[in-house]
Amino acid sequence: MHNILYWDYGQYAGLGESAHSRALRDGRATAFEVRDGQFIREDLTALQAAEEMVIMGLRHKKGLDLDSLESRWGYRHDGKLRTPGFTLTDGPSRRLVPSERGLMNADAAALEFLSR
Repeated sequence: MHNILYWDYGQYAGLGESAHSRALRDGRATAFEVRDGQFIREDLTALQAAEEMVIMGLRHKKGLDLDSLESRWGYRHDGKLRTPGFTLTDGPSRRLVPSERGLMNADAAALEFLSR
């Protein structure tokens, strides 16, 4: 379950040394980690959370939910990319969905997406 929640930018708890966790509450994201026996907490800004969601969404076959990105983190994007391999769908929510080629270009697409 952790893996699905990770890719969908949901809440999850990781256990053990070097495990990561993410909590989402009241429009805020908090990352947790255990490193060298120390519990580390990092409160993410809305921009940092949006960037993480973009990177994960563009690497996922379901794609990046642009409406959720805007409603959760206030990050608006028209969904247009020059990087090949992505289709903008218009269903219950607007999504940037990668083809197999898009999955190979996901990091370049994330850089382009976040540079606008």
